[in-house]
Amino acid sequence: MSPRLFFIACAIIVSSVFAGLYLPQDNDNPAQQTATINTAPAVQITTETNKLKMRPSFQLPDITGKIRHIKEWDNRIVVLNFWATWCQPCLHEIPAFNKLHTKYQDKGVTFLGIAANDKTEIERFTKILPISYPILIGGEFQTYEIAAEFGNIYSIIPYTVFIAANGQIHSIAAGLLSEQETENRIKALL
Repeated sequence: MSPRLFFIACAIIVSSVFAGLYLPQDNDNPAQQTATINTAPAVQITTETNKLKMRPSFQLPDITGKIRHIKEWDNRIVVLNFWATWCQPCLHEIPAFNKLHTKYQDKGVTFLGIAANDKTEIERFTKILPISYPILIGGEFQTYEIAAEFGNIYSIIPYTVFIAANGQIHSIAAGLLSEQETENRIKALL
């Protein structure tokens, strides 16, 4: 095999592997989705951001169709999570986020999810795995567009942004966050 042909074959194989990793699963049954959650931690990229950067402004409908603006949560610490029902690490985070939202909501902390799904998918999904914090419906396009405004230029999910009560971005995590790491970041903002 010539070096050129070998290089092309390798490029096709590598591209196919990466395409398979990033394609959404076409699974209409949320029960099956939650049953196949992989509990192994995903690769996590963590960055401390410039503490002076303010969060971008956006608005999206919630699960009831009401338009919600990020300003509604001004003067609160916001844990902003970009996720989708087909994303296994995202589904693994939900129980911990539910628990921490309940634990810290009276201390000025709000978890806020932005789903890369449509309203029908989220309604069906939350009947199987209830979510205790507000969920905004971004669909794929708006979710990734807003995530890019928060520095997520590669459309990675889960992608979690920790926003101080004054609106400044404190830190960002791309990939699966453990309950302990999430709680540590919240405590750093209290």
